[in-house]
Amino acid sequence: MARTIGVAVLLWLLQILVLGALVSESWASGVLARERRLMTASLGAEASRRVTAEADGWYRALFVRTGTVEATYRFCLPTEAQARRSEPFRAAGLIVLPFVEERLTVLWMLVYQMLVRTASFALWLPVVSLLAVPAVIEGLMRRRIKQAGFDHASPVVHRYSLYAMLLLAYAVPVTLLWPFAVSPVVYPAVGAGIALALSLFVGNVQKRL
Repeated sequence: MARTIGVAVLLWLLQILVLGALVSESWASGVLARERRLMTASLGAEASRRVTAEADGWYRALFVRTGTVEATYRFCLPTEAQARRSEPFRAAGLIVLPFVEERLTVLWMLVYQMLVRTASFALWLPVVSLLAVPAVIEGLMRRRIKQAGFDHASPVVHRYSLYAMLLLAYAVPVTLLWPFAVSPVVYPAVGAGIALALSLFVGNVQKRL
């Protein structure tokens, strides 16, 4: 399990690096605009404003006020004085530096987009969490029925329902960096899928542990 989680984290970090290298600034900006329209259509104007305001607050508190954004630009891009001191560097900078600056801009746009999606997910989290209660109850009832009828729990269903829960749970951090517009209704849909898998998992626990 620990190895699986480690691989998942590495894949997620690799996704950040790949997107930061390949996604253009115009594409990232377009995704943000399309996703904001989807959010307004799905959640309503008031909820959309609340999600955006929360993400703005997180972004400013974590990255702007701490000087992290400014530090990345300062570290990766030379000042005018530094560029003037080296004629070859200045010539190469005409090609390289605009690319580096765009990559940094895209990276921080992706971070902001991730925070918006996190705020959207947090909006649904209480509802998604409540789905776990009836799922566990329903699974326990299925298990009791099988015990009463001398029916066998399915180890195959038990195992693959666990895999389904892990896969759906991993889908959430993946969608946080998905390079296309994501509708907020994806999160309750994922929650419903996890609840269904949880019900099957509990309902097929072996009779004797």
